[in-house]
Amino acid sequence: MRILLFSRHILSWIMKKSKRISILLNQLKESKLSAYDLHTIFKNKNINISIRQIQRDINELENYLDKTEILDKVKSEKKIFYFISKKSKLNADKLNSIETFFYYPIENEIDTSINLFDTAINQRST
Repeated sequence: MRILLFSRHILSWIMKKSKRISILLNQLKESKLSAYDLHTIFKNKNINISIRQIQRDINELENYLDKTEILDKVKSEKKIFYFISKKSKLNADKLNSIETFFYYPIENEIDTSINLFDTAINQRST
């Protein structure tokens, strides 16, 4: 009997959390909102949740995003506004490359050292 009650409690908790996450995803894809704005939205939907719980759920949101989406935040005065945006190819390419002022890749010293060792080993083996 205890196991049944415990499993019902866990199932209820999971259902509540998945509903909250779903609402957060939908709302943050539409507009920039603070935790206080989200609290008002939840309150209007008759979902009792604390602002701290909303903040914890927002911190977990990245686990639920598509590969093409990113969770951004903007600080304005004392509030932090959260929103979900699409990753652009240009931003992803810039994050994955090292560029100089002239937009040519910088040759890494470690790569140069590895290439010298590879050359020396190849010359010695032949």
